[in-house]
Amino acid sequence: MGWPGRMSSLFGSKLLHLSDNESLGDFVAECADSWGLAYFLRKSLQGEDLVAEARQWMQRVASTEDAGDWRDAALAMFCVGQEKLGMDMLCHAVQLSPNFRLRHGSDAPLRLLMLMSQGTLDSYTPIECLLDDLPVCVFQSYVSVDQPVCFDDLPEHDLLWMAVAESPAQRSLLYRLQHQLEHWPRPVIHAPERMLAFKRDQVAQSLEGIKGLLVPQTRWVPRTELEQKSAWSEDCLLRPMHSQGGHGLARITSKAELNAYLLQQHETAFYCTAFVDYRNAHGWYGKMRIALLNGQAYPCHYAFSEQWMVHYVNARMYDEPSRRKLEEAWMQGFEVWNQPYRLIWPEIQQRLGLEYVLLDLAELPDGQLVLFEADPAMVAHRMDSVEYFPYKQEPMRRLQEAVLAWLKSKAAAA
Repeated sequence: MGWPGRMSSLFGSKLLHLSDNESLGDFVAECADSWGLAYFLRKSLQGEDLVAEARQWMQRVASTEDAGDWRDAALAMFCVGQEKLGMDMLCHAVQLSPNFRLRHGSDAPLRLLMLMSQGTLDSYTPIECLLDDLPVCVFQSYVSVDQPVCFDDLPEHDLLWMAVAESPAQRSLLYRLQHQLEHWPRPVIHAPERMLAFKRDQVAQSLEGIKGLLVPQTRWVPRTELEQKSAWSEDCLLRPMHSQGGHGLARITSKAELNAYLLQQHETAFYCTAFVDYRNAHGWYGKMRIALLNGQAYPCHYAFSEQWMVHYVNARMYDEPSRRKLEEAWMQGFEVWNQPYRLIWPEIQQRLGLEYVLLDLAELPDGQLVLFEADPAMVAHRMDSVEYFPYKQEPMRRLQEAVLAWLKSKAAAA
């Protein structure tokens, strides 16, 4: 996940005071330069050794109090699964400076400020991965759970992206930000009250009844209810309420499987979702990711696997040319594929109340779409290998250009 090694000579980031010459307004908050998540995502997709990279960052911060270095070291730890160590490093970085400026695009005229919470990679919307090679100056500022947000403590910006993702641990912060951002002096993207509506069961209820879209019933279930069940006849998916990215997700078809699952998962509440068999004519499970922007759909990827739990990173898309051919056909023919569904997207967008959101879906044999997840806090990017995925470049560039035009229009309208 990151920049090529030839950029390593620039790693000496240091706390800096931005000057008025950089057109950042009358007041300029102190910022630290950071490579950010996109740096590590690019390295990962290029097949570089992130464990070795993380070790280098550990060695680097052993002899520096540079906030940007500590923050990048934290991101490196998160990327290799060392979340506790990463959180310790992130907390130290934010103590040194809560405000960071991403190195790419730092001189661009359009300034986007992302409000962040101190959490792991699933705690925020990683829009910087999509903006990675666009002319946008991205600031990322960490806000406290118990301290008010002051405009004068933040970098000057044209747009504010409320990047705190919905989760049980972050709802109190979202509620507080809801009031603080109500009269913010800059346009706010993804107002906190909209993000609060992205609980899994609430999303499922919001999207019920859309023609052509199957939204499996999702409900909140306390652990005590599951433990008291004397039998089990459902075919469903269970996941801890705080889970993201498939962590703790399991398919349960029997009482024995339920008992084994509860022995491994110690949470007090779970989401229970009806399982839908979405295998295609090839016998593979296929899961697509689509970005919605102002009611328009843009293809991001389409992964295929023998397993029902499909993640692009473990679906062997690099290893199986036949699967890439299926994805290529879908992406290149997206306009034709999209025709039967073109009325679904604005309805989803209107019900969710966000201008930008990502969807994970599958297409059933009868042509109906089944929704797995709707959330702005999923990742979209244009960093895949050109050698293996040349067909992704143009579709993802169209999404990038649409997002850039949207951001510029919102800034110009302010």
